[in-house]
Amino acid sequence: MKKQLTTVIIFEEIEIGLKPTNKLVCKLIELFFGTVHSINVGDYSREQLNIWAPEVINREKWMERINDNYLVMAKDGNKIVGFGELTSEGCVDMLYVHKDYLVQKIGQQLLGYIIRRTLKLGIDEIFVDASVIARPFFEKSGFDMIKKRVKKLNGNDFIVFRMNKRIIGP
Repeated sequence: MKKQLTTVIIFEEIEIGLKPTNKLVCKLIELFFGTVHSINVGDYSREQLNIWAPEVINREKWMERINDNYLVMAKDGNKIVGFGELTSEGCVDMLYVHKDYLVQKIGQQLLGYIIRRTLKLGIDEIFVDASVIARPFFEKSGFDMIKKRVKKLNGNDFIVFRMNKRIIGP
């Protein structure tokens, strides 16, 4: 069931190099796992979903990736309802919105923060390997499809779409 917004969604940025807390990492992993396993069931097999988002996820690796990248989160009170991540190479590496908060423009707002960050970093093009379900979102957000490709993960094939977007400064 989609949650009707009753509160203002607050956006919080985590700068590159700021070590996240264990509690924050656990909340992000929980959102990631729940989102992957709820909204992607029609496009990927159960085995693929379990590889993409296994029940046990390495928190240390997530701490490192958050420390090394720019992170923006959307919060409804104290609950994280979405997050996005940008690497220094311009990759939108993760962009997830809680299943109960879909189609409320939270993803577009997170992407807006990411795009503004690219301008500050001097990045003029961003890219993403979009999942089947994420492809329409990125197309509507002005990304161009470069190529459909197969990404191997633990011996399984995943269809992804390499997409990019030129960033034009203010």
